[in-house]
Amino acid sequence: MKILFILGAILMTGSMSFAQQQPQYTQYIVNNYIINPALSGIENYTDVKISHRHQWVGVDNSPVTTYFTIQMPIGKKDDRTSATSFKMPGENPRGKNYWQDYTAPAPHGLTAQTSIAVGFEAGVKSISLNSNDLVFDPYNPITVDPAVANSQAINRIKPDMGAGIWLYSSTYFVGVSAEQIIPQTVYFSNNTVKTAGSKFVPHLFATAGY
Repeated sequence: MKILFILGAILMTGSMSFAQQQPQYTQYIVNNYIINPALSGIENYTDVKISHRHQWVGVDNSPVTTYFTIQMPIGKKDDRTSATSFKMPGENPRGKNYWQDYTAPAPHGLTAQTSIAVGFEAGVKSISLNSNDLVFDPYNPITVDPAVANSQAINRIKPDMGAGIWLYSSTYFVGVSAEQIIPQTVYFSNNTVKTAGSKFVPHLFATAGY
């Protein structure tokens, strides 16, 4: 009984909760562009990727993430041969010649074999809430949070900005980026009940590979 009392006291003392604000990309390593705008146009080809993901399989109305990205260099002359080149010679694209002859692309050259790229992104974010879906007890549909019970469907559109930096060579890459760099408050209630606003906070991402 003493243990149960302590556990109950701990659970009752929690007054703040945190929720996910950014999508979770399981295989972001194959498309770092979605979390770092500095990768836009660093290669000499057009890159197209699409992904569809259910975050919690088996849970009703669980988060679903779908993205489609396309990016390419504009006005950049880059004749380097790589695995994605149209005229690929009959040899291993990551073989001996690749390591010996690798040179950094001219627009981003930091040294002879190391490059750095910086990118910025800007757009709008649409956030919606449908209080009709907030029924947590199927046997008592009235048990909706009274703060949003009469709000019905609400949609908020907010500006969004991000930035990133990408350091790379033939053997490694290091990237740091930030999303939601404009802190904003969003209210999801049209009700008379006073509610605290949800705050969008900056998110930092760091990636590296060798």
